[in-house]
Amino acid sequence: MTTRHAHTRTETTVAWIVGHFGELAAVAVPSVLAAVTTAWLSVLSVAVAVVWGWHEARLYRSTRTTRASLTTATPPRQLTGPAAAGPDSTGRKEAQA
Repeated sequence: MTTRHAHTRTETTVAWIVGHFGELAAVAVPSVLAAVTTAWLSVLSVAVAVVWGWHEARLYRSTRTTRASLTTATPPRQLTGPAAAGPDSTGRKEAQA
């Protein structure tokens, strides 16, 4: 049986960064190049950031009902049955020798 644990803020943040690595790189790389070479590359970084923000807002609005149903769902119940009777019980009916 697996046990579920609550995610910490650090775990949530790391999961978000890993999931959005490509988008973060698409904004960060032109920003760094703009700081090193020419400031005109910052326009590219801003354009990518605007498109990314627009996409995230659209995704957030389109999944609103799904997220709401997940937060109001009841947690799964632990099933009880013959397997819960004792440590030697497998829950299967077998021939006794």
